[in-house]
Amino acid sequence: MNLGDFIGLHVSGFLEAEPFMHWAFERTVEPDIDEYVVQYVFDGHGLGLLCDKDEHVKVIFLHSEQYGGFDSSLSGIPFSLRRGDARSRYGIPSAQGAGMRDPILGDYGPWERFDREGFVLHLEYTLDGTALKMVTLMALDAVP
Repeated sequence: MNLGDFIGLHVSGFLEAEPFMHWAFERTVEPDIDEYVVQYVFDGHGLGLLCDKDEHVKVIFLHSEQYGGFDSSLSGIPFSLRRGDARSRYGIPSAQGAGMRDPILGDYGPWERFDREGFVLHLEYTLDGTALKMVTLMALDAVP
């Protein structure tokens, strides 16, 4: 199953799938003012999930090895992917942004968004734009 296929499904499907069913995770609930968020963090695997109040997967975060170590072979999206490679693979981005340094929030690298069937693929690069830092898969209604 493609990771994008988990978007919109109940989190139990993800937690029962190989190899995730063997990974320890921490579940937290954040009853935010605007919405109720359930978060799953797979420490040491570079993986995080955000779910809605009904525990349907809305966002999947995959961090590069430098930032937590998700095994990119499980996603089919190699962290060696560069911007030009991403465009060759996924087409013209539907949105993109430049990197920035925020004194409070830290560095954010340039990013590209690619609309896929049923979800959005968001690629964030390192601040200098030379390497993939984080891959985010989002439900269409979760895109900021």
